[in-house]
Amino acid sequence: MFKLKVFLIMLCLNLYSESLFSQAVTINYAPPSFPGGRVEFFKFIDDNIRYPALARENVITGEVVAILAIDSIGKVKNISYEGKQLVLIEEVKRILVKIPDLTPGYLNGEAIDTTFIQEFYFSMDAYRAKQNPEIYECIVYRVPMGSPGVNIAYQKARNLYDQGVEELQKANYQEAIDIFNNAERMGFNSVDLYFNRAVAYLKVGNLESSCINFKIAADKGDNEAEALYKKKCGK
Repeated sequence: MFKLKVFLIMLCLNLYSESLFSQAVTINYAPPSFPGGRVEFFKFIDDNIRYPALARENVITGEVVAILAIDSIGKVKNISYEGKQLVLIEEVKRILVKIPDLTPGYLNGEAIDTTFIQEFYFSMDAYRAKQNPEIYECIVYRVPMGSPGVNIAYQKARNLYDQGVEELQKANYQEAIDIFNNAERMGFNSVDLYFNRAVAYLKVGNLESSCINFKIAADKGDNEAEALYKKKCGK
């Protein structure tokens, strides 16, 4: 009799736990954004950033990561920097002190404190591209922005997406595509996923799939994706 009671209790607990996990959990997260959106943010960067003369003369290249702490009203409370080249870090500092207040991040409709991460790559090829746009053409992939770790399933999918971005940075385009596909299957459907996957497909020569992903990102309201869709896909 005792064993039967234990069995029934365990069965009820299992059924209850399964019912909990079977319920869909909706996480509506919007990252902090620049006034006017991504297009205006990249325009702000492009209008203000300079390749430092000292870095050009000594062929100094590298990456700077800026981590902005944004409060729930959109004010930048703190900025930390990571990088190996001081001259490049100082240039990023110079432009980010000019950044205006942002639209704060929102979680399920409520403004929250969050983090905005932006990576800056200084390369001589990119510098030459800017000086000679008729010769060089650059498509810059999107980098991940900070997100709140409030949901395990969401965070796993987000972490997987971030791995895909890392592979994209390393020019491992097919690996990036495979990872983006898995992240999408796990429920991560950020506009950046479709934009980055479109870029990856473009890099491996799959124009059809690239156009499909640019179109999805454009339909989600991304102006940059729409412009690239029209340019690359002739639409």
